Amino acid sequence: MRSISILLIVITVAVAGSLWIRFEGSPPRLGTLEGPIPIGEGYAHEIRISDPESGVESVRAWIDTPGGERVLYEEHYPGNPFLGADSELEHRISFPIPVRELGLPDGPATLQIEVIDYSLRANRSTKAVALAVDTRSPRVSLLTGLTYVRRGGAEAAVYRIDELVEGDGIQIGPTLHPGFAHPERGDLRIAFYALAPDADSPAPEVVAVDLAGNETRVPLRLGIIERGFPKDRIELSEAFMQRKVAELGNPGDGDPAAGYLELNRGLREQSHQKLREISANSSGDRLWAGPFAQLPNSKVVAVFGEQRSYFYGGEAIDSQLHHGYDLASTAHATVPAANHGVVAFAGPLGIYGNTVVLDHGLGLASLYGHLSEITVEPGRAVRRGDALGRTGQTGLAGGDHLHFAMLVNGEFVDPLEWFDPKWIREHVEPKFVAERDDEAAVGDRP
Repeated sequence: MRSISILLIVITVAVAGSLWIRFEGSPPRLGTLEGPIPIGEGYAHEIRISDPESGVESVRAWIDTPGGERVLYEEHYPGNPFLGADSELEHRISFPIPVRELGLPDGPATLQIEVIDYSLRANRSTKAVALAVDTRSPRVSLLTGLTYVRRGGAEAAVYRIDELVEGDGIQIGPTLHPGFAHPERGDLRIAFYALAPDADSPAPEVVAVDLAGNETRVPLRLGIIERGFPKDRIELSEAFMQRKVAELGNPGDGDPAAGYLELNRGLREQSHQKLREISANSSGDRLWAGPFAQLPNSKVVAVFGEQRSYFYGGEAIDSQLHHGYDLASTAHATVPAANHGVVAFAGPLGIYGNTVVLDHGLGLASLYGHLSEITVEPGRAVRRGDALGRTGQTGLAGGDHLHFAMLVNGEFVDPLEWFDPKWIREHVEPKFVAERDDEAAVGDRP
């Protein structure tokens, strides 16, 4: 009898202790963005909820509309007041707010969220999140008129957006060339873009997406000047294959042809991806002035857009486009900066060997490859003519020369345009005029 009494006491104490624990008073955790949050038709709100003591019992989200309260999300989780629920589980929830279906007018609105736990006290957390409903797309005024661009070349557009946006620029093919604040007119935007040598006929557009996700697209009036590109046959000698494949890591398991293909394709794409990443951090200031300078006393031995076929042992093994100018001078010639800028990269860069990349601002960059020596460090500001290093044959180079390239937002463009004072004068400088007559469109001559 005594043992039964003790057992009853133990059970009573255990139940009382459990109930005492289940009577905890800590509210559940509710994580959400703080308002005011701009929202458009495609907006989905995300929250995180958890309760380390009792577990979450339920969550509910609603919004007041002109037609009354509308529940946006509601969920009840398994458990009970005596045992609670999984206290270690965090719930990540996303639910849409269909603005038009709800009849929400543009302007302020409030999202209400309530979370209740499994405590006997039914602790709850609530949040009132301020929303800013915006269903109007941004208005874009294009100030650039009919523009002529050579295939493989670069151009720019000037435009105005009537509100703060999340992103904007020129969409051409799969690439969005970002817009920057106009250096002379703070109320305008400017974006440089590139037309790749092998791109399909593009339909470029000015794109603007506001903070609520509303998008506007305005077509550019573009005249494409088609052009042909030279072809070149490159014979890969046994000595070159053995030397370069070994120098760049010996891919191909001892097969020179397989190793070379890994370098000329895979390593090439890795190099270009790195250049796109470097270009993504371009300065919002215009750092360059006037035309770019070619390597002094140099001879052009290969041009931009050249369609190269590679032969080894009498058989064609690969083909690639050449994305710059090959400039030959004396061996280990000093390489000067082609224009003012900031050193964005200095070091080994895949197929280009020892390389310097200068950022000239607004998405424009210049590349100096195959160097035997680099004499600058990243972050250094340079002026036109400052020494960057010396020519060499590092990377996939068959002899001492400079590989010079120009890039617009990571896309290669023909350096010849940027060497040409007339092209700069007619196609670039007009975009930077502090034009006050907004009816006058900035255009180009072919």
